[in-house]
Amino acid sequence: MPEQIVELKRRGESFTRVGIPICKGPATYRLMLTWPEEREGRVIEIPHDEIASIATAKERPRGKEPAPANS
Repeated sequence: MPEQIVELKRRGESFTRVGIPICKGPATYRLMLTWPEEREGRVIEIPHDEIASIATAKERPRGKEPAPANS
């Protein structure tokens, strides 16, 4: 499965998380982080109501900042 760029809105702030989706579950979206490298492999749970958008990331060399595939 390709990497996803997930934009979040939480308490008026915006966040970006990048990773491989593990589960799109009924209440939370689980994402195994792939960028930045110091967070690789961590699994986070994101409540669906905090997700502003999800985009597929372009393939890139390890360490380079991800960009959406459609840009």
